[in-house]
Amino acid sequence: MSRRLATGAAFVMLGCSFGTGGGGGYADAGGAAGQSGAPGSGGAGAMGGDSGAAGATDSGVGATGGVGATGGVGATGGVGGFGGAGGTVGCVNPSDCGDPASVVCDPTTKLCTAPQCTASSPCSSGMTCVAQAKDSTVGVCYPKCVPGGASCGAGATCTPSVNGVQGYCWPSGTGLEGQSCAYKAITTDCVTGLLCIADPSAAVCRKTCTFWSAYPGCPAGQSCSYRGVCLAAAGDPAAMGGTCAATAPTGLPCANDGLAWRGICSGSGGVCVQPCRGGVTGDCTAGMTCSATTPGSVGGCY
Repeated sequence: MSRRLATGAAFVMLGCSFGTGGGGGYADAGGAAGQSGAPGSGGAGAMGGDSGAAGATDSGVGATGGVGATGGVGATGGVGGFGGAGGTVGCVNPSDCGDPASVVCDPTTKLCTAPQCTASSPCSSGMTCVAQAKDSTVGVCYPKCVPGGASCGAGATCTPSVNGVQGYCWPSGTGLEGQSCAYKAITTDCVTGLLCIADPSAAVCRKTCTFWSAYPGCPAGQSCSYRGVCLAAAGDPAAMGGTCAATAPTGLPCANDGLAWRGICSGSGGVCVQPCRGGVTGDCTAGMTCSATTPGSVGGCY
């Protein structure tokens, strides 16, 4: 059982890994497409850099600038702002734009635009290609960030990758912890530091956490999932190395130590295994080997 996250020039999905591997577990909130947003008032934003001096403020969420930028996302000296070509149709999700295989929803302008990147045509330095729709092969360039490290500028949440090594800046919304939310490509729909996720089925705003650390930082009554989000829902009761329920889908959290679900069910009636990262030593206990070998991928200890 292996879950992979391609890094660098490859894609990530909004709120989850874009790659191969078992599904199941707690999926990100799907939700309806929602109403189309109004077009941004300014011109198209140029892609920002990693960091540096402030540029000119752009409209909407993004910002322009030589290196780094100020604005809703991409504060001075922080991660650069969003950017993309202009369009004419307002959107909050790529479904508002028609075929998600050929059109994307730009989070800066809130307009439908041509794709900004693909697996073979990556974003510029400091940006990550994010697929806005399931199984889409095209994406939008979002600023990179490092969970617990290089943060986003004001008005965005650092969404962690499945391996917790890197992430991307997703524009924040207004929903508070535990409040209902709806999936939108242009915003998390939650305040900074929270993500919209199904817990276990209702979409609510939950805090991000550092799964791969000893103290992931979830509120009382919640535990960190390997997706890097705190959840109040119960996972599978199996202990590490134990047998998960016959109905447990691959990826369902298990082995809860009160702070995090330290294990992942390897399938229906499968074993609760310890997750591990390809290329990272020390994730597995002595005598066990990580099924993931490619850096940036996630697998299980066997």
